[in-house]
Formats: sequence, structure tokens, C-alpha cells
Amino acid sequence: MYAILNAFWKICLFRLAPQDLPSSNVLLALSLIIYGLCSIVVGLMSLTPALALASGIVDVLIVSGLTFLLLWVRDLGARFTQTLTALAGSGAILAVFAAPVLWWQVQQPEVMPMVSTMLMMGLLTWNLAVVGHVLRHALSTKFFIGILIALVYLYVSISIISSLFKAAGAG
Repeated sequence: MYAILNAFWKICLFRLAPQDLPSSNVLLALSLIIYGLCSIVVGLMSLTPALALASGIVDVLIVSGLTFLLLWVRDLGARFTQTLTALAGSGAILAVFAAPVLWWQVQQPEVMPMVSTMLMMGLLTWNLAVVGHVLRHALSTKFFIGILIALVYLYVSISIISSLFKAAGAG
């Protein structure tokens, strides 16, 4: 377990790439479950429990679908398991860092809003860089292209989730 967490951490630090992970469907399933749980926890800060659960499921479906689509377009489907495992595992680790900052923003919006906003911007930038790093290796392209694809992924993900769950009364 420690070795896997360490590998995800090293992906977050750009020291490992998705191809350094084992191609295991069990590891992929565990990574997606943990990623989904982290997404639900983050969603609970602004959504009802039922909507947070739905949001977490949609988030897992989006990351899975976009990863499949990107690799399918480039005819690199054999890299799907390792790429999605890397995205889910590193995303879960980054969510652990984001959750307390989001909680702080929700609970104490008037206390140092600039500090919490700057922390969230830093975490968002780190997340984009990690997703770009993973996609760069998965697609055998340049880091800059990986970052651009990560930006599109983030835009699509936020657009879908906010249109589904803000309309549902999430606030």
C-alpha cells in the first residue's frame, strides 16, 4: 500500500509517470473508488449528501470518459489502465490537500479570504500541472500540449458538474 501511495505522490511531484505504475485492473478500481470518495467529500462542502454522491460518480465518469476518448483518438488504448490509474490516484492525493482549504473557505469565508483563495489557486495550478504531466506521457507529446489538454479537461469537467448540480439547487 505504501509503495502505491508513494508512486502516486511521486507522480504529483513529476518524478514518476503513468507507465511506472503496474497495469492492474484491481489498482485502477481501487484508485477510482478512492478518487470518487475524495470527490464526494469535497462535494459535501457545498452539496447535499445525495448530490455530493451523484457529483462524485459523475466526476469519476468524466475522468474515465475523457481519458478513454483522448487515448482512443490517438490510438493509444493500451495505455488506458495506467493513465486512468495515475489520474485517479494523483487526483485523490491532491483532493486531500484541497479538502481542508475548501472547508476553511466554506466555514470561514470572511477570515482571510485572500489566503484561502491563493491556496486554492496554487492547488488548482498544481492539479493542472500534474494532469498535464500524466497526459504528456500517456499521449507521448510535449508538456505544453498536456497542460492545454488538462485545461480543456478541467473546463469540460467543471461545466458538466456545475450545470448538473447547480441546476439541482446546490447553490
